[in-house]
Amino acid sequence: MRQKNRIGKELLRRGLISETQLEEALKSQAIFGGRLGSHLVDVGALEEEQLARLLSARHRVPFVRSRHFNNLPREIIDQLPVELVEKYFAVPLKKDTRRLVVALPDPGDLDAIDAIGFHCGMRVKPVVAVESTLVRAMHRYYGLERVGQYILVPEDEPRQDPARAPDADSEEEDESNWLGGPEQDAMLEDWELRQRQETTSPPRSARETTFPDQPVEASTVPPQPAATLEQLGEQFSRAANRDEIADLVIAWINREYRSGALLLVRGGVTFGWRAVRDRTPLPDFEQFQLGLDEPSILQMVAENHAQYLGPVSRSPFNSLLLHELGGHIPEQVLVEPVLLLGRLIGFLYIDNPRLNLAAVAAEVRELAVKLAMAFEMLILQNKLAST
Repeated sequence: MRQKNRIGKELLRRGLISETQLEEALKSQAIFGGRLGSHLVDVGALEEEQLARLLSARHRVPFVRSRHFNNLPREIIDQLPVELVEKYFAVPLKKDTRRLVVALPDPGDLDAIDAIGFHCGMRVKPVVAVESTLVRAMHRYYGLERVGQYILVPEDEPRQDPARAPDADSEEEDESNWLGGPEQDAMLEDWELRQRQETTSPPRSARETTFPDQPVEASTVPPQPAATLEQLGEQFSRAANRDEIADLVIAWINREYRSGALLLVRGGVTFGWRAVRDRTPLPDFEQFQLGLDEPSILQMVAENHAQYLGPVSRSPFNSLLLHELGGHIPEQVLVEPVLLLGRLIGFLYIDNPRLNLAAVAAEVRELAVKLAMAFEMLILQNKLAST
């Protein structure tokens, strides 16, 4: 069942964001995944601290800022394996003989807290952090380039108001407060008491919080390939999230063209999303990324916003793309931009030496249009859920 996404409504009611800012963040969330709050920070609608304070008040646990993740000692990082870190967006911050303080995007996720506590054999005390802050920490300390549905652009930093930047003394005081001051310890003890009380409450499904704004996870059932583009459009209309959309696209490419890829564009960088080569999935393609400021076939299509059909010139960055797509050097490729309301959000890439690419060029263009419409529908679904 889709979780109700009410953070947008609450922020609008408080006058902290505008309808336009919410819509822009919803677009970003639908395409790139992640939590709505993080996208509101990314588009400049909220300061990171504003969101962190809101999450803290909502969950009644302390919050942490980006700077609290600086220079974490290795003995703390080693408390959690990368598998748990990646699964739960969890980053350990402090430990003593009795407890481990862990930053989470959703301190109400009892499955995460139970799993972490079972692994480390300690009581887990959660603090809340903005998802984008956690992703940067996970990249820094655990080497994770792609976390769940969240695409990391390493150069991105949260937009901060210089007037709010604390001096060294205030930062040290703040850090000692959230990591063990009496007020924050009291918040953590209160949180633990509430969790114990909830063990006598109805099953968790009846008392789930409505605040987490993570879209519903992708279905584990592979989609049945559509026989026509019209059927594919109908399947798009029923897609619950971005990964279901990607599954449908790759199922179509796999059936019709045998080899191809779906890529996304964010912050001037192209990211691999899904790919197949001779109907075999290429899972490592998710690690591919290439700046659109580098000379490549993708740069050319991005600049022209127009389909390209033809040979691939020999260049370092084109070679990098072809290597990630299985190392095959095609005589011709077909690259179609995916445009959402005039904005480039991705590419469809097709190559197959046994296929007349010119004969399917119009079809691939129509596929890109339907893909953009699928994202538009997903944005509308998220908007309805958030307001």
